[in-house]
This record gives sequence, structure tokens and C-alpha cells, in this order.
Amino acid sequence: MRDLLHRTLNYYHVTLANEEYQSPPIAQLIKTAYAESPIIGDRLRQGVGLERSCVANTIQDNKLGLEVAFLTYDSGYRPKKIEENLQSYVLTPEDIRLAKNEQIAEVVHLFIRNNHAVLESHRGAGGPGLIAKYLSWLIKRIDSNFPGIFFDPAPRPDVIEQMRKHRVKRLSLGVSPTVGLVDPHRDLYHTLSDIVFKTEARRAVLELTPTRSRYLKIEECEALYRESERTPVSAEIAFHLGNGTIIKGNDFKIKKVVRVPNDGTNNARSEDIFEAMTETYLEWVKDGYIQDTEMAPPG
Repeated sequence: MRDLLHRTLNYYHVTLANEEYQSPPIAQLIKTAYAESPIIGDRLRQGVGLERSCVANTIQDNKLGLEVAFLTYDSGYRPKKIEENLQSYVLTPEDIRLAKNEQIAEVVHLFIRNNHAVLESHRGAGGPGLIAKYLSWLIKRIDSNFPGIFFDPAPRPDVIEQMRKHRVKRLSLGVSPTVGLVDPHRDLYHTLSDIVFKTEARRAVLELTPTRSRYLKIEECEALYRESERTPVSAEIAFHLGNGTIIKGNDFKIKKVVRVPNDGTNNARSEDIFEAMTETYLEWVKDGYIQDTEMAPPG
């Protein structure tokens, strides 16, 4: 029996870069763009700089939504087996296997339903930013006006309730000079004053406190959290509550760790992780973490 792998499933809301843009369902756009680029070579997007290269390998509908499996690998290095199969429609685990339990490409799985997304996460494979950028690129090939998408993490309802109860007095933000997150000219930051209380050679930790009231509004906290997650370099955000509790960015996320079979290349076997994604999605809807208006509430 193959070893079981630990994979983290993260929930995201799919947001258009221009929310006024009238777009068909994202899943439909993905299917159309995929069909218009039938071979691997057409769908392959080369990474720029340190960004990983990415290709949508397989897609299929299930009873709830769309399942997409991506391959990603380090920029500037195209595995020979992928090079040899650019004219193929899909790549199999055998196509990317270098040796037993040694992978030359990472597989990332995505389940998408309307504007809801569940994304597999594992170290080094490329996160939501990479997949959102790839899908934006793929869809723009069939619609040049498409504004692109973000995968925005939705906060856990219990965490938001805790913040409402104890109020948010201030937040701290770890940034690097290349992040460009804190822009004093943006309306959102006009309500905040910042004090640098710790600096390092390449990073700074900012403490931000509200100037117009004693506490930050919950809506502002959610917007700041989303903004920190969209930055190209991770910005570590933490909210300091009135009762002394510190809520870090990772505490916000709706996520679950699952154990799934290894496909022989140190990647999760697709049928098993997609089954886990569907079950987890239904679980989150039942528990009230996700509001899916098309699904009947549990009886």
C-alpha cells in the first residue's frame, strides 16, 4: 500500500479583479479556455523570475462542481518528460515520474463551484496566487477583456465573532521593502497610524492603530487581511484584541488537513483528493463556514 500524504485543503472565494465585469461562471470559462487549448504545450505558462511554471493538466465535472489538476515546476527548468509530451492532451503520473517516490513536477488540485474554491496546498508547489494568475492568463486567451481573478481566503465565522466580541485595538504587519502593502494614500489606511517597532535588514514589523476611533472595524480587518494575502511576498498580519488575544492571519483561514494516497510521484492521487475536497466542502457548508445559496440548509 502506498504511503499516505498529508495535504491541507484551503477554502477561497473567487473574486474578479473588476467586480463590475459581467462574467459567465468561472468554471465555464475554465472549461472553454481548456477546450480551446487542447494540448499541453498550448496550456503551459512559463514562470517569470522565481515564479513556477504551471499547466492545467486535467479537468472534469463532478456532481457539485469542476475538478482541475495542475502541474507546476521550477521556472527555467522544464522536465524532459514534459518536454517530450507537449503535444499530448494530458500527462499521467508515469509521464512525470523520474524514479520511485521522486517527483519532477508537483501536482496541485482545485475544486471550484460558482465563486467557491477549495485548493490543495503543499510546500513548494505554488499557492493560490500562482493558480489564480495562471487561470487569469488561460481565460484571457479566449477573452482579452477578462479582468483576472483573485483567490481570497474567507475568514472563519467563529474568529470574526471573537473579534466582534473583544474588538480589535491594533494590528501588526510584517512586510519586506518589495511588498508595497502599506500605502498611506489609500483610503483604507487613512484611519491608521503606523509605528515601526522592529526592523531587520530586509523586513520591518509595523504596528498600526486606528486614529478615528478606539477600535478597528471588522470590515477594515477583513479588507486588510485580504490585501495582505494578495501581496506577491507574504505579509504576516496579526490582530490584537481588547482582551489581549492575538489572532494571526493563519487563524482566519477555513482549512482542513487530510491524508490521501500517494500516486507514486509524491503527489496526491487525484481521485482520492477530489473526493476529500467534495466531502470537506459539504462539511463546511453544513457547519456554516460557507454560505452556498444553491444548497438547501441541513434539515
